[in-house]
Amino acid sequence: MKMNRKIWKALGIAVCMLALAAPRAMAETKVHMVTAQTDLVKLFEEINKTGDDDENVIELHENITLTDNYKLYNCKTTTIKGEGHTIFVEPNAGITVTGKGNVLNLGAKDYKGTLTIDGKTSGGSASGNAKNAFVSVLERATANMYENVTLQNRMFTGNAYVLVTGSKSVFNMKGGVIEGGSRAVIAQSGATFYMRSGEIKNCKVNGDGVISVTDNSKFIMEGGIISGCKADTGGGLYADNSAVTINKGTISECSASEGGGLYVTDSTLNIEGGTISECIASDSGMGKLFSDLVKKFSGDTIDFESDGNTMNIRSRRVKSSIQIQNADEYPEMMRVDDEFSADIPQNKLKSMIKQVIFSVSNDETKAILNGVCLEFDSDNTLVMVALDGFRIAMRKEKINNCTGKKSVVIP
Repeated sequence: MKMNRKIWKALGIAVCMLALAAPRAMAETKVHMVTAQTDLVKLFEEINKTGDDDENVIELHENITLTDNYKLYNCKTTTIKGEGHTIFVEPNAGITVTGKGNVLNLGAKDYKGTLTIDGKTSGGSASGNAKNAFVSVLERATANMYENVTLQNRMFTGNAYVLVTGSKSVFNMKGGVIEGGSRAVIAQSGATFYMRSGEIKNCKVNGDGVISVTDNSKFIMEGGIISGCKADTGGGLYADNSAVTINKGTISECSASEGGGLYVTDSTLNIEGGTISECIASDSGMGKLFSDLVKKFSGDTIDFESDGNTMNIRSRRVKSSIQIQNADEYPEMMRVDDEFSADIPQNKLKSMIKQVIFSVSNDETKAILNGVCLEFDSDNTLVMVALDGFRIAMRKEKINNCTGKKSVVIP
């Protein structure tokens, strides 16, 4: 009986060990084959009801059209494989992935099939009044975009191809192309846009930034290309109250009134590598552009080379270029050899300027009117005059120690 008890005890231990070693239910990969006849509402409901660890693959077998805003939630990973087909997006339609643990993959790593998401309806007209993003990433969710994926023809300015909003919400661009149309990406309210590869090109927006990063958000560029984009401010990138890090990649041939390649305000900008070249800021002063750019370089030695109308700026890890104008195209500054002096109290000078400067002309074709004329007389008087062709302002004051007559125009 003693031996039997030992045997039973050993058997009991073995059974417990086998129970502990038994594999748990394996996560499933569920493939949903989608055609133009698929009920997308039911499809997304089915995906949201699958197990938390399950991965869902939406595999296109025909072109489809999104007519509503479809949501993914409940801790899912969902991958869309295009198989060479197109998702057309109607006005106010799109895909939203929301909540911690939810991941949307557009394409997949090493997947060779193509996927196109297009803002034109099946009839061929651009959806100019589309107010939703193609893809919205909310409340700590993540979206990944891979090679062979193209987002195109989204024309409405009020949103973007990809909207990322909320703390710890992330959009990883690992490949693919966002092309044409309006704004490419908005990251706001603490979100992160991580550009590792791919290309954003030929987008145009009447506003701030083809890529807009605001309200404590982050833009990290480790690769990829931003090219040929246009905006009012920040042709390639606009950042406000956020953090921008550029380690690799290229921003080129972008344009804006201010900040042709990038415009950063009230933000942290860290440039450790990459290239910013051939970008044009049409209304910004070159001095400010040059100063702001140099301040963002690290503590390395900085080399400057002028090649015609381009200034190349290089450090050990960063290179950039800005458009300049040839000094030979400007008239030579007049040299004043005679000595002249006068004493004017500071408060009096400021008061005189304040009372005439409003009449200075802004018309650059009339250069002589773009400044204030100062007339000094040996009887210790100063007359200030400004006019724009429609109005004139004049102020006369007594000064001290004027050494002679002199007339100058100060811009």
